[in-house]
Amino acid sequence: MNLRLLTLSCLLIFSVFLVPKNGFSQDANAEFGYFKLITNVSNNFVIVDNKSDQVFELSKIDSIKLEPGKHHFFIIVKDAPDFETELTIEPGSTKKYYRNIVSFSKSSKSSYDRFKAGYNFTFITDPNSIIYINDERVGMGDYSGFLLNGENSVKAVHPEFGELKKSVTITSYENSFLQRYNTKPKLLSSGLKWLPSVAYFAKGEKTKGAITLAGLGATFSGIILQRNNFNDNKLKFDEATRNYNNSTDVFDVKKYREEVVKYQDAMDSNNKNITLFAIAGALVYGASTLDGIRKPRQGYNVSDTINIKPTFAQLPTNGTNHYGFGFKMSLTR
Repeated sequence: MNLRLLTLSCLLIFSVFLVPKNGFSQDANAEFGYFKLITNVSNNFVIVDNKSDQVFELSKIDSIKLEPGKHHFFIIVKDAPDFETELTIEPGSTKKYYRNIVSFSKSSKSSYDRFKAGYNFTFITDPNSIIYINDERVGMGDYSGFLLNGENSVKAVHPEFGELKKSVTITSYENSFLQRYNTKPKLLSSGLKWLPSVAYFAKGEKTKGAITLAGLGATFSGIILQRNNFNDNKLKFDEATRNYNNSTDVFDVKKYREEVVKYQDAMDSNNKNITLFAIAGALVYGASTLDGIRKPRQGYNVSDTINIKPTFAQLPTNGTNHYGFGFKMSLTR
């Protein structure tokens, strides 16, 4: 009897320990799913949904815990081109993605080195400017980090100078650099900046400067042409007036009177055209000058020599390593 009780007790104890642990944890996390990358290489970087807080370094045995639904995966491997995919994660299950990687001795289209270094894009602007990348605050004054392929919006907000915006196209395996400032790269004297197109050429906006000069040249030429026509018509008007005053024949009086009216109307038309050309020239000059001296929406580009001292920061993310987004740079001139 004691032996039977002892046997039953042992079976009960073993039955508790033999219950599958995965079954319990899977039920507890049924609202989540998992992504597992299966490749022939180890230590792959995976960025989920292009988010800076969803960056993972995966070994062959690792998986990523995700909310159910469709997710975008950008995958970086060493010595092979980057690749990306979209997969649907089901709750309580693991989505396996198989990929056979053909490595090259050195792939020019691999972001691995740039990602390990922590950055492929550097932006420098005025001190005290808050920097936003794709509407996410990332730093102040200067920033360096890793951005994915495609269009990325860059914004710098200064408490005094206002806001600068720029859209940049990023190729993830290449290094990109952008600098924009609220201050002018080349200051003009108070007199020079009011000369036609000078402000444009000082900022390097040669196309706008050339268009402005062409517009002013056209209006000036129109004024000269109308002025010359006015002088010719004035001479003919004076001659017709003399002939009218000296005429005694009825037919000659009628003829010269018609000529006087004709040339008078022509002179009035010349004066009107001169006024219109002058107004057009004033509008071209005023609009171009004001546009030339104002700060452009994207700020000024300064071609100074810049020394950058990087400090790499490796941040933990969900039990893995998060590279690149914590990378800061200091600016010295």
